[in-house]
Amino acid sequence: MRKGVRKCELGGNAKPFGRGPSDVTNISDAETGAIVSPSIRWTGFGLAALGMALTLYDVFKPGPLPAAGLLILPLVVLALVLYAPASFEIRARSGRRVVNGVLILPFMGLLLTNLQHAQVNPWWPLGPAVFAAAAVLITAWKLKDLPGLASPWMMLGFVTFCAGLYGYGAVAIADIQFDTSPGAVIQVQVLGKHSYSGKSRTYYLDLPPWGARTQPGAVQVSWSTYQALNVGDNACVLMHPGTLTLPWYTIGVCGQPQAR
Repeated sequence: MRKGVRKCELGGNAKPFGRGPSDVTNISDAETGAIVSPSIRWTGFGLAALGMALTLYDVFKPGPLPAAGLLILPLVVLALVLYAPASFEIRARSGRRVVNGVLILPFMGLLLTNLQHAQVNPWWPLGPAVFAAAAVLITAWKLKDLPGLASPWMMLGFVTFCAGLYGYGAVAIADIQFDTSPGAVIQVQVLGKHSYSGKSRTYYLDLPPWGARTQPGAVQVSWSTYQALNVGDNACVLMHPGTLTLPWYTIGVCGQPQAR
């Protein structure tokens, strides 16, 4: 009997083992339940980095155009995360897949610009912050049951927190940086001064009641203002009505221009 060689042929519906190079570019939810796209991932990371760069630019050269960018970029990042959340998970040292914290940069930038330029009553933006967080929480609630997402509850908490930061910071940015009013000057006497040292040093002046403030209290000022004013000197508070009718102010040395 002659020994032959048996050939194994693949049928038309058979697939080779493993994935080819073209298959790893985008893994659709048909396989995992969650979209994993490198192009979406790097777009999100790039926009997050751009948002932080724009924040630094706005600190030194504030204006309507950078402010508009600060309002738009975080929304685009949030939309990408909600569309393809699994694309933004990374493997931690423990081996567990977690949310990449780089995505929070443009949302934190909104708070930074408010602290650098001027001040609104810190309680007023809390309403929009809670509303934005609740809206995104309801919209993204399905993430907790999304197959293929390694950390669904962490992702849900992350997008909700980012939405809250956006609601808080966006109100302040829009109210301050789109306000073109010249402002009204209020002179107040410096009752005291002090500073605190943490990750960075912050400077405060103790002022009597003024404007809407009915009680004496400490207000944060820049280092240059802190150095220029002593106890007994007059500080000038420049009050603005605000684009969203939320009064905001800057504090500086009388007779010197105050940047917003």
